[in-house]
Amino acid sequence: MLMGLALLVAGLGLGFANTLASAGSAVSLPVLLGLGLGPQLANGTNRVAVLVGVIAALAAFIRAELIQWRLVAPLAGVAVPGAVIGARVSEVISPSRLHLAIVAALLIAVLLLLIRPARWLTPSDAQPRVGPVQLLLIFLVGIWAGFIVLDGLTYLLFVLVLSVGLDLIAANAAKVAIGAAIAAASLPVLVAGGHVDWVAAAPLSVGAVIGGVLAARLAVLPGAAKWIYRLIVVIVLGEVAQLGLASLWM
Repeated sequence: MLMGLALLVAGLGLGFANTLASAGSAVSLPVLLGLGLGPQLANGTNRVAVLVGVIAALAAFIRAELIQWRLVAPLAGVAVPGAVIGARVSEVISPSRLHLAIVAALLIAVLLLLIRPARWLTPSDAQPRVGPVQLLLIFLVGIWAGFIVLDGLTYLLFVLVLSVGLDLIAANAAKVAIGAAIAAASLPVLVAGGHVDWVAAAPLSVGAVIGGVLAARLAVLPGAAKWIYRLIVVIVLGEVAQLGLASLWM
């Protein structure tokens, strides 16, 4: 009973954070690991909840007509093969070996967030663009997200805002659509490898649906961009602090 409740709450945080900002797996993965699931099993189980959560949020964004499909479609098209590659890599390489890479990526994320924050809050006058550079960046993000979903949506949001040129609200909606494609592509690989605990995935997924729907409704409110940006900053700084503390105990 307590385990199910813990997973439900973790799923709620996962779906809410992934939809309104990013890095929801920073909430759910530690819970799964704390309940005794190994890294690969926790990664695969978490991916189920990520998928259903972003699908629930995607439905809300579609109803609000926030998805720019002409931009999203080609980006999702390159993210999917990247996610499959990343998921296959995750089956043979332990995520723990990426500790230093994760720390470095998070520090870069902090710099991108804190240097000229107006880029996140002020819509650009230029038209959004999808060219070879943007396609390559999304492909690389797809590999990362397929390997270990942690922070995949964060980096996806960075590319959509800083390179594609979407405003934060539109980028958030596009992020959810592409994230759904990434999760749908990588999950079958993990299921086939036996890396999903369906008993744990069920309450986690229920929570993710609730969190995703609630966050999608908040994301379309006036002034949402400011709070989305602040939440991203808090999440990324929290992850840096957590990893820093973990390094001290290693």
